[in-house]
Amino acid sequence: MFKSVSVENYRGFGKYTLAGLSRINLLVGKNNGGKTSLLECVHILAAGGDPNVLINVALRRGEITPGSAAEGNFIDISHFFHGHLVGEDSQFSVRSDNGLPPVKVHVVTLAQIESAPELFDLSRTRRPAFAMRIECGESGTEPIFLSSEGGILVEPRRPSRRYFKEERSVAPPIQFITPDSLELRPLASIWNQILLESRESEVIEAMRILEPEIASIVFLTGESQTFRPYVGRAGVLVSFKGDSRRVPLGSCGDGMRRLLALSAALIQAKQGFLIVDEIDTGFHYSIMADVWSLVAKTAMKLDVQVFATTHSFDCVRGLAAVCGQDEAVRDQVALHKIERGLELSVPFSGEELITADEHQLEVR
Repeated sequence: MFKSVSVENYRGFGKYTLAGLSRINLLVGKNNGGKTSLLECVHILAAGGDPNVLINVALRRGEITPGSAAEGNFIDISHFFHGHLVGEDSQFSVRSDNGLPPVKVHVVTLAQIESAPELFDLSRTRRPAFAMRIECGESGTEPIFLSSEGGILVEPRRPSRRYFKEERSVAPPIQFITPDSLELRPLASIWNQILLESRESEVIEAMRILEPEIASIVFLTGESQTFRPYVGRAGVLVSFKGDSRRVPLGSCGDGMRRLLALSAALIQAKQGFLIVDEIDTGFHYSIMADVWSLVAKTAMKLDVQVFATTHSFDCVRGLAAVCGQDEAVRDQVALHKIERGLELSVPFSGEELITADEHQLEVR
């Protein structure tokens, strides 16, 4: 479990330390203050510098540059570096104090690597200008070729798996939920594992926070070609007590889908990390205390460290309410105020959060 996470030269942060971490960590602060960037740093560090994490982060943010019709789009990693520029001195690093090796991502000149960039087809619109290395302790990735603009180039004669392995051989479970929740495919994969472990009843019980009468959850197999553009929100059916019919989960509102993603991801993050951007998305303020109670108690039971962000005062008050009701939870909670002008987060303990709520103090 991380007690602190320190970042250098990542996105808007020249240097920053997220200190005083606990089991449940809620990050608050102004828009464009770097909260999501810090979640990404936690993910990069916990995943040991897995290149797929960087790729997925860039895709979520829409950081791509267009190529030719034959080549398609390129992942643009220039925005990972402080100043949004790629050059031979570009680098960022993330480290913690819990024994995991630090992760360093740095750009090098082509002269500094043994691979031969001349293998690239001369007809390509983007030519290698630099290479990127990702180092984690004593291990590192293959050199990843970059264009002068920072676009990732994958040489067509070398299988992409040489660059981006499907998964690390050893890694703690990590679940990252965006404000859009999980798409059907990853959610279905998580659900299959839950079924194998006979834990679906735990998810259904969690879903009763929103709908007390829910009886079952079913994932449809296959993928409809007719409705392919909408498949990300289709394919999940639910039934209710006393009614044999099953209805699409989407018919029950976005809150139900959000809660399904949250509760399922919590279970699959056992002894690992749950990272949630804008945790209050889709939830009415009146149930935030119940949502936080679910998250906190499950995280304590399954040894999960949680990192979440919010802009909502009701979300903060919901967490404060749970701290006030349960002393065990109170000792496992920390709220962190993020201000990019500082180099250190401002943490509030569970006890301090209760006091702030009682006196209507603004902690966001």
